[in-house]
Amino acid sequence: MENSKLHLIAHRMNVGSLDREEYNHVDNSIEALESVIETMKSSSFLTGFECDVRRTKNNELVVVHDASLKSMTAEKRKDNIADITYDDLKEHRLMNAQFYYKGLKQRALLLPDAKRIRNIISQRLQKTAIAPLASDMFDYLVEKNFEGEVVMELKGLDHQTAEAAVKLIDAYKNKLKIAVKSFSASKVRSIGDKTGVKTGLLDGPFFINRRQALDDSFVKNIHFNFYSVLWSKINDKLLQSLIENEKDLYLWTVDSAVHLNEVFKRLVKIKSSIGSIPKNISIVTNLPIILEEYINGSAQEVALTKNIPEMYEVLFAE
Repeated sequence: MENSKLHLIAHRMNVGSLDREEYNHVDNSIEALESVIETMKSSSFLTGFECDVRRTKNNELVVVHDASLKSMTAEKRKDNIADITYDDLKEHRLMNAQFYYKGLKQRALLLPDAKRIRNIISQRLQKTAIAPLASDMFDYLVEKNFEGEVVMELKGLDHQTAEAAVKLIDAYKNKLKIAVKSFSASKVRSIGDKTGVKTGLLDGPFFINRRQALDDSFVKNIHFNFYSVLWSKINDKLLQSLIENEKDLYLWTVDSAVHLNEVFKRLVKIKSSIGSIPKNISIVTNLPIILEEYINGSAQEVALTKNIPEMYEVLFAE
C-alpha cells in the first residue's frame, strides 16, 4: 500500500519566518506570496498556499479575506468589498485584521516558543499592502512558473461570484494547479463541474456552516475531491470514509506545537485503529516554517515537540 503524504499549505499566504522580517507581511498580498515562493524552494513540506477571494461591485475578483474595510484600514472605513469597485479598493493600503491576529497571539501563548511567534505576529501587524486582483496574482504565478497548489477559498459565494470564478479559473487552469473550496456545497460543486478543477468542501464549527454535519454518510453521497476540516473534528468514521472514497484531507488551522502534537496523536490512534489514513493530508497553517521545524526535529524548544518527529515517522515515513 502506498504511503500517505504530508503537505503544508500556507494559510492566507503566510509562512511565518523567525529570521526574515520581510516574510511577515499582510495576508493575501503579493508581498506575502513572494515569501511563499521563496520558502518553497527550500522546504520539504510546503507545497502550496491558500488565499481568499471576493467579488467587488463591478464583478472583479480580488484577493482579500474580510468582507469590510473596517477591520483592515487604519481609519476603519465601513465600506464593504462587495459595494465598491476595485479602483476604490486599491486606493487603500490594507493591514492585517486586528481581531483575527489578537486571537493568534493568544493561541501563541501555548507555543513552546511563544515569544518568537508573537514577534512574528507583531511584525505582520505593522505592514500594509494593496489587495491584488485575482487575475494579477495568477499572472504573477504564471510568470514565476509556480508549480505548487493554489487553493482558492471563495468568500461570499453567490451566483455572480461563482460565474466570475469559473471565468477566471478557465483562463488559468491549464497553467496553474488550482483548487477551489467553500462552505457552500452546491455552488462549489457547480464550479468544479464547469471547470474540472479540484474542489473541496469546508467544514468547521456549527455556528459557521449551519448545515448537515460532515460525516461518513455525507462524504459517501456528496462528492468532492477533498474535505477541509477543522483539525479538532477529525475522527475514525470520517477518516474511514475519506479513505474508502479516495478523498484528500485538509486540516485547518494548525498554528502551534500543541495543535500539531494533538493532530498527530489523533492520526496515530486512528491509523492504529483502522489501519490507514487518507493518502494526502494537507495541514493549513499560518506558520509553515515553524511547523516544519517541529516535524523534522530541528526546533530549539522540545518540551511540546519531542514526540512530533517520531509520530511523523509512524504516519508518513516510507
